[in-house]
Amino acid sequence: MRQELAIQIKESKSLLTAKEAKVAEKRAQLAQVTIESQVLQKEFERLAAIVQTARDSKIDRLLQEKGSLERAVGDLMQKNKIIQVLLSLREQEKVLATRLQELAISIARRLSDQKARYFEAVSMVQKYTVHFLHNDLPLEERFKLARNVDLAPETNTFAVDGRNQFSASSMTYLKNSIHFALLFASLELPFFRYPRLIICDNIEDKGMTPERSRNFQRNLVALSKASNVGHQIIFTTSMVDSSLDTPEFTVGPNYVDGLKTLGVKATITAPTPS
Repeated sequence: MRQELAIQIKESKSLLTAKEAKVAEKRAQLAQVTIESQVLQKEFERLAAIVQTARDSKIDRLLQEKGSLERAVGDLMQKNKIIQVLLSLREQEKVLATRLQELAISIARRLSDQKARYFEAVSMVQKYTVHFLHNDLPLEERFKLARNVDLAPETNTFAVDGRNQFSASSMTYLKNSIHFALLFASLELPFFRYPRLIICDNIEDKGMTPERSRNFQRNLVALSKASNVGHQIIFTTSMVDSSLDTPEFTVGPNYVDGLKTLGVKATITAPTPS
């Protein structure tokens, strides 16, 4: 929509410029026609008021000179109009040049601010990701020693201290850490365009042990409670931590053997004998 509006504005400005140029041209023509009309009107009035059959040669010469002077005056007036239009255009050019310079400075400043915010946002996400990694169980040594998490949102890639190959369960833990780090980073940075809501279906996968999953849940709840910014976290797990299995945190039943998510009971009807 922004691009469409920009195109429409550009087209409107182009049409307006063309119309303004045409108006300026017509005004110049009108001035010329007005001058000529005034000259002819005066000549007509002179001829109508003075009817003479014989003219003195001196008077004829003076009249010719008068006509020449009147035409010269008309030409000078026309040139003066053109000069006024040019001066007006030069003033507009100065105003537009100043405006262009202001816009260039504003764009450069906004790009600089945007870049600074980008690095601030990535740094905050890295901070919370490293927090989750350091608080993981001692199953992945590189997580405990992690110093930096490289994130590349444009290519959807990440690495811990330059490495992006880990066990399946550790990869799941790392991805969860990054996902939830985005939420907690948004709680600290007001400019973060994030809905302060995260929904994660089944936070454990690929062989993650119950204790590792429960440890992650406890760390997650601890960070959530420490924040004073309103937010919501929804996730499902088949390995809920006992300290969190309370009405304060859980919603709905615990689906185990004998209690399925779809409680549909089939009814078999015997066929009717023909």
